[in-house]
Amino acid sequence: GAEIKKAVRTLQRNNCKPFADGYYHAIVHPDTVFDLTADLMWIDIAKYQDKSKVEKYELGTMYGVKFYVSTNAKKFEDEEYLAYGIESLTISGLDKETRKATLATTLTEDEARAMTGKLVNVSGGDTITPMCIERIDVTAKTITFRYVPDAAVGATTVTPAGGGAEGVEVFGTIIYGQNAYGSIELGGNGKNVKIIIHAPGHGEDPLEQRGTIAWKVKGFTTVILQDAYMVRLEHAATA
Repeated sequence: GAEIKKAVRTLQRNNCKPFADGYYHAIVHPDTVFDLTADLMWIDIAKYQDKSKVEKYELGTMYGVKFYVSTNAKKFEDEEYLAYGIESLTISGLDKETRKATLATTLTEDEARAMTGKLVNVSGGDTITPMCIERIDVTAKTITFRYVPDAAVGATTVTPAGGGAEGVEVFGTIIYGQNAYGSIELGGNGKNVKIIIHAPGHGEDPLEQRGTIAWKVKGFTTVILQDAYMVRLEHAATA
């Protein structure tokens, strides 16, 4: 509860507005729900919300934050590889302002995608700093991190961070407010999925023996608009 209170205070200091319902929102993993609802400050959904207004996956509130449960919430497990058997990456020239470093290790597009969003240990000398990979450009051979602490500037090696001490699973709970992110359906008007049905006899089918059903997606993307409007709490959960 104390960390949630700190997160709310951080958002408020950053002038982040709550959503129209008056709350900041948070996404939690199902494995953390029992710890969350056991807190004395927890307000169950049945105590403040009309049943007809309950949103999908809505759980309850605490300190002005409305919580939703999702298996898509980040969970960091003990890992041996960054991706596809790759144990480490070699980097140089890590810059605090651009958050970029030169990547000495050659990667494929698939390997780069698998590493995007991963929590890793970035080390140099005796300093090991947990950081998050934001993107990897395999053509330019650069790696960009979400945030670069001063202690990480001289780092030369990237290795898996995995879970916490002794391999304990670590959960990432996101607490955010208005304008933290934006999304767009590239197909326009929200109808970016199209179902295509052709009855037998369509096209080169003179004997009318083959019909087809297919679908295609015109595209969807999201982007972080303001890092200061979201906080990620990293924590363990009761077994």
